[in-house]
Amino acid sequence: MKTFEERLEQYFQEKDITDEDLKKSIKNCLGKPSGNAEEIINEVDSDCQTYYYDASFESVLDLYSNLFSEETPAGIFESVCGYYGCDTLFVTSDLHGISVTTH
Repeated sequence: MKTFEERLEQYFQEKDITDEDLKKSIKNCLGKPSGNAEEIINEVDSDCQTYYYDASFESVLDLYSNLFSEETPAGIFESVCGYYGCDTLFVTSDLHGISVTTH
């Protein structure tokens, strides 16, 4: 079974993501795997947040793949995924993916 880093590197290769700043931004937005899905989802405030869960974090990244291009500055991706925006990405301890949107 591949590690988080190995799967992320494979994802970068498959999606032809070569910009180092963008790779770093994606890694920062995903963080490190932490907690299980139940722990993360229990933190979601159902009154103002919704979540999307998938059994592979790559599928969660695919939701944002329109931002993965050499023309898109890494800061744009960061702003959408929690730094200044309203989407936060998580990877669970068993390498599943969760995207939490605040609305």
